[in-house]
Amino acid sequence: MISIHLEVQMKKILIIEDDPELRKALMLSVKQWGYLGLEAKDGKIGTELFEKEQPDLVVLDLAIPFRTGIEVLNDIRIKLGSEVPVIILTNSEDTGDKAAVEIMGTNRYLLKVNTPLENIKSEIEALLQQS
Repeated sequence: MISIHLEVQMKKILIIEDDPELRKALMLSVKQWGYLGLEAKDGKIGTELFEKEQPDLVVLDLAIPFRTGIEVLNDIRIKLGSEVPVIILTNSEDTGDKAAVEIMGTNRYLLKVNTPLENIKSEIEALLQQS
């Protein structure tokens, strides 16, 4: 008898968020939704984790220490040449920020105060199905 073993690899979601409470909530939610969560509390760690782990999707805040979300996104798109889906989850309603990250290739721009976790889940699922 021939046995075939298929390993199902969980999709990796990298969360780059400096607010510890929100980061924890997102990590718990991502795990409950069936994904492998990776977390970074600042842009430097986020960029390093992205390079090392090559996640399937990134949830990125713009206002983070050491490297801004825009700098991290620039590294992901330009330096690393990755087209991995990126969801910006921020408090910034600055139209300049929004325009800059849209030009750089973000897939969604969500405001923290207006976006419940279920909406984030829907966005993650939709983007992972597209990629």
